[in-house]
Amino acid sequence: MDRFFKVIFIFILTFFVSCGSTSTKKIEDKKELKKEIKKEEEVVYKPVIKPPPKIVKPVIKKISPFKDKFFTFSADQVPLKAVLYAIANDTGMNLIISPDVNPNILITANFNKTPVEDALKVVTDLAGVYYQIKGNIIYIKGSTTKTFHIPYVHTNSSFSSKLGGDVLGGAMQTGGGGIGGGYGGGTIGGGTSGSTARSISGDFSLKYENPEEINDFYGQIENGLKNILKEDTEGEKFSASLAKSSFTLNKFTGTLVVTAPKYKMRKVEKFLKKILSEVKKQVLIESKIVEVTLSDGMQYGINWSALLRNVAGASISLRQTLALPSSYGEVVVAGLDFNAVINALSSVGRIETLSNPRIRVLNGQTALISSGVVVPYWEKQITTLGTTTVTQSVMYIRRSVLSGVLLGVTPYIEGDHIMINIVPVSTKIEGTKQLVENNEVVAEAPVLNIKEAGTIIKVKDGDLIIIGGMINTEKRVEENKIPLLSNIPVFGNLFKNKKVYREKKELIIFLKPRIIKFDSRLEE
Repeated sequence: MDRFFKVIFIFILTFFVSCGSTSTKKIEDKKELKKEIKKEEEVVYKPVIKPPPKIVKPVIKKISPFKDKFFTFSADQVPLKAVLYAIANDTGMNLIISPDVNPNILITANFNKTPVEDALKVVTDLAGVYYQIKGNIIYIKGSTTKTFHIPYVHTNSSFSSKLGGDVLGGAMQTGGGGIGGGYGGGTIGGGTSGSTARSISGDFSLKYENPEEINDFYGQIENGLKNILKEDTEGEKFSASLAKSSFTLNKFTGTLVVTAPKYKMRKVEKFLKKILSEVKKQVLIESKIVEVTLSDGMQYGINWSALLRNVAGASISLRQTLALPSSYGEVVVAGLDFNAVINALSSVGRIETLSNPRIRVLNGQTALISSGVVVPYWEKQITTLGTTTVTQSVMYIRRSVLSGVLLGVTPYIEGDHIMINIVPVSTKIEGTKQLVENNEVVAEAPVLNIKEAGTIIKVKDGDLIIIGGMINTEKRVEENKIPLLSNIPVFGNLFKNKKVYREKKELIIFLKPRIIKFDSRLEE
């Protein structure tokens, strides 16, 4: 019995101990949970500090001292100062006339209940002077100063190309007669009778030159301003301004500061507006340079009139220009793109595209497009030094020549038309010429096959210009042989044969100039 009660007592004691530890654990868990909740609340309910409100400055509307005031006055050959005094008296304003204003110039005008500000503007415009309101004072000035910004790249470009040359190479003539004359820049000259050796030359050249001073944009601006701001006795008769004119141009920043009377300032503003509107115009030139290997039926070149006759939408204008050393044809096609013409070209031979450039050009500036390989060569230069003791200095200078195509283009915009100067030059190396001294090659220079032309043409915006007729004849050797047997000495020639083909290739240049419309909103 005692044993039973002992067991019961141990069981009850174990139960209460276990309950106490569980409750203690629960209490600790609750404390941890409260800590976590408190942390979350601190994060969630952390006060957000807002930035201070922006301080908006009050908009103060400037009220004209002439508001709701009208002016009635009749003047017939009345001095300027009398009219200005009347305006100042009617408005209760003070008047100051600058010493560079002639107050006695005569004004004829009639105002009947005219707003004072309009009347003052009319009077000062008639007199060719400026007015300015400061507080309750009317200032009359003979000149004002304005600042203009002229955005332009401060570099000068020049363009020069010379076609043709001495076609006889300065050959020597001994004795004989001679003829002299000229046509279009060409001359043929000879010597008189006798035994003296003289050089003869046949020179026919065409030169396009756009010198640097013409392309000096800021120089042109300065010259124009000098002409506008110079002394003008006729204009000064009708102006009350006695002020002198001057200007300052900073070419680095493109900043122009002009001080001038009103009638001259108006001329300056018109001049600059016209100049800048023309300078900002641009031309996008899309070009494609292709080489066509002519088929047997086209050995004399491409007949453009026949080729484009059946192309839908083509309006064709043909012109041929004779130039040294060969002639070339010029075609202007309206309403077509490159692909239509190239598809038509595929019927006359195999086409290879050499270059496909696109370039933007400012109005009146020159763009150069080249395609090919630059080949180096060395030139021997001998310099003789000294007078008593003569010494020679030998130097070898590296030169280079382009084997390919060089195209110079200068567009000029005239309304919706473009006048464009085009100078294509095609060069091809056909060999080398060696300079031998004492059985030693001291220099070597390339032998060039050159074809060049030059033309000035006027086209509509978007017309396609085609320049062709520059034909080269190339030799191609094709060898057929039987393997192994053709390598037998002497008898191997019986098992192989060579065929020499002469192919004619015509270089064709496509140009499509487009005027880029300038968005005046970009200027604002």
